[in-house]
Amino acid sequence: MQTNFLRRLIFDEKSRSLLIQTLVIGLFALFIYLIAQQTAYNLEKRGISSGFDFLNIAAGYDISISLIPFTSEDTHLRAYFVGLLNTLMIAVCGCILATIIGFLVGIIRLSSNWLFRNIAYVYVEFTRNVPVLLQIILYYSILLNLPKIKQAFVIFDTFYLTNRGLFSPSPIFKEGFSIVLWSFIFAIIFSILLKRFLKKKQEQTGKQYPIFLINSAIIIFTPIFFFMSWECH
Repeated sequence: MQTNFLRRLIFDEKSRSLLIQTLVIGLFALFIYLIAQQTAYNLEKRGISSGFDFLNIAAGYDISISLIPFTSEDTHLRAYFVGLLNTLMIAVCGCILATIIGFLVGIIRLSSNWLFRNIAYVYVEFTRNVPVLLQIILYYSILLNLPKIKQAFVIFDTFYLTNRGLFSPSPIFKEGFSIVLWSFIFAIIFSILLKRFLKKKQEQTGKQYPIFLINSAIIIFTPIFFFMSWECH
């Protein structure tokens, strides 16, 4: 009977596969157990306590961007929630920004303008054919080589580009801010109406108009015109 059992383990594919899987799982569990034992021993030897009690200790550091109030006197647990909310914020903003960029690049890719069309083509082919990990490494390498804060690259005496990011004055929103907002909404509505008008004109006369460029200029520069009157600090 033992001979039949051994023969089945050796020659039966299903039994052999089950045996190998059992051995692999057992070895992996043993490896995890040994690592945990060694880690616990090292922590005990150095007088470091394990557990989650540290979450209730004051963090002792600041987080520059936070959706909820946070100071260095708050706990590590609150810092964890701050990081979680920041991650969700970046994920949501990234999805929205990626959608907008994809939509705009798709429109430019179909443009009749040779220059814009080929710029969009190169961008699409680069981002599609280069793995995301390599792109992250490339962008990260570029950011690391940007100047430090004391040697910041100044743009128009207003913007400061460093290896920590792009810094600009923060606008002071006063009563006139509503004018900028309404000008942006008006620019969008006007662009839609202008597009319909130029489409009809194009069908009647056959003359082509740079609708995309005209509407882009209206939507971008109309709010900027009012934005220039803002007070910055």
